Amino acid sequence: MFQESNRVITQTNSVTAASTDGDELMVTLTTGWQTRLGSWNLTPFIGATHIETRFDDYVERDRSNAGLALGVSLGDRSTTFGQVGFTLSNAISMDGWVLLPQLRAEYLAELNADRSTSSVRFLNDTNQNRFGLQADDFDTDRLDLSFGVAGVFKNGWIPFFEYQLTTGADALDRYQIAVGLRVEL
Repeated sequence: MFQESNRVITQTNSVTAASTDGDELMVTLTTGWQTRLGSWNLTPFIGATHIETRFDDYVERDRSNAGLALGVSLGDRSTTFGQVGFTLSNAISMDGWVLLPQLRAEYLAELNADRSTSSVRFLNDTNQNRFGLQADDFDTDRLDLSFGVAGVFKNGWIPFFEYQLTTGADALDRYQIAVGLRVEL
């Protein structure tokens, strides 16, 4: 929906469609070591992740003939994160089955980012005026936590549960639960 700034002209409904594409390359280097705390395995780690994202330019199709379809050039993005954390796990042998609890905590900090401005234009603008769109500032650090447990039973039955939480960021709180069952065929 479009409304001109003086609100003299009535709102214009616009329906557009587009096909977008792009590529992403991610490289992660992580190192750590494993040590024992009683029957538990503690694995502290440190690493870095570099992400290069390339977006293809695209043009919208104006399905409502409102004249508001856009041509968009998103440019490329790159960012590098540093991470430090640990995994704490155990294998607890029970009568005929094994319980596998695991805790993971990871602090991620953005080390550098290249967020270029996107270039946008209205396709029906005969002057080909362009305007730039700058993305919002992203949080530069966050904390990812997860707790999971799996059981290994006779005949290859492996039920599992994992709860993941991203916190510590101003603009992002994410929760995820994974529940499943693997069965040997």
